[in-house]
Amino acid sequence: MFFNVPVRKKFLKSPTSDANEILKMISQIALGHPHIKFQLINDNKITLNTTLPLSNDFNEQLQERIQTVLGNDFSEHCVSIHFEENGLKLQGMIGLPSYTRHNRTGQYLFINNRGVFSPLVAYAIKEGYGTSLPTGRHPVFVLHLTIDGNLVDVNVHPQKREVRLRQEHILKQMIIKGIEQALQRNYSDPIRNTFPAVQPVFANAFSSNKT
Repeated sequence: MFFNVPVRKKFLKSPTSDANEILKMISQIALGHPHIKFQLINDNKITLNTTLPLSNDFNEQLQERIQTVLGNDFSEHCVSIHFEENGLKLQGMIGLPSYTRHNRTGQYLFINNRGVFSPLVAYAIKEGYGTSLPTGRHPVFVLHLTIDGNLVDVNVHPQKREVRLRQEHILKQMIIKGIEQALQRNYSDPIRNTFPAVQPVFANAFSSNKT
């Protein structure tokens, strides 16, 4: 297959690495669509198996999916957010200020159900924590942002992984406001899970495309 193009062969990784990359991709899609059941089989072994949600509430569906994909520890140290203003909807889970990471591997953003990275949103979320974050630490989150598609520019990355948002100042202020309200409302009463304890399928290896 690679007789005439050996330069490509050297870029191939091991079967284990490729399997992990596939698991990352399917896991991220599963977090982006918590109402859909996913099952991934590798070498006749089930490596990811999500169930249909028990609830019709999106945030409850997402919490259940986070527990399956990222583990109970992640979910137990997060609070729920549901913020709507001027056509913007921000919902999902954000980590408590005491539960942070030294990089952005715990950050999963979906804009209109598509997994992406947005420098503006990442900055606004961090700003929403104010001075409660330790120096050099990053908050964790699984957030779904729903906005008018005309405000999203996807033509800034070859794989459409990074996006640029229009009306940046307005969107940034609304996101900061949503984060602040969620932390103020829930910080003293962190979410207690009601779902059975499960083992995360990819809590350690699953990382975002930005570090």
